[in-house]
Amino acid sequence: MVTVLSKPKHRAVIHAALPSAQLVEGIKDLTGGECLIAYGTGVIVPPDVLARYKRAYNLHGASPSFPGRDPHHWAAYEGATQFGATAHVMTALVDDGPIVGTLLEDVPAGATPDDYRAVGERTIAKLFADLAPAMARGELAPTGMQWGPIKRARSHMLAMFDFAGLPPDEVQRRRRAFKGFEAHFKTAQPAL
Repeated sequence: MVTVLSKPKHRAVIHAALPSAQLVEGIKDLTGGECLIAYGTGVIVPPDVLARYKRAYNLHGASPSFPGRDPHHWAAYEGATQFGATAHVMTALVDDGPIVGTLLEDVPAGATPDDYRAVGERTIAKLFADLAPAMARGELAPTGMQWGPIKRARSHMLAMFDFAGLPPDEVQRRRRAFKGFEAHFKTAQPAL
């Protein structure tokens, strides 16, 4: 039996690829079995729950270059020219297991965090459709692709919100990349 941990909005994509999968929304529903696939959820599965499954995978809307939290904001900050989705073996550490698949798209210059998020949503659905049957059968091998060098936590983003002493172009870059977090910006600057 395959269990898919996801959000209700992904139900159609999941059932198209794995019609007999059991869909659950929370940790308490993860009782164990053959295969666990986490699809587009921010839920971190604890090691004791992972141990209940023979194999476990995670798919998320973010490129391997941006492991950790808020990848679409970091992609916007860095001006990434590609973004997409990643599938990997789940381990006790977030975004740490071997990568078993990616799907990347070119992103135009000047893309916003919302643009990157949309690319992530689109590519994760395609990647799931391509890989889920093989995940269910246990037929995926690592690709050899590596995670980016910086695994970011929310604390990394919060550190970017102090604009004191920064040149105006850097302030504008941060305001644009971290749109939606204005309440956390630490120095008052006129809107750009």
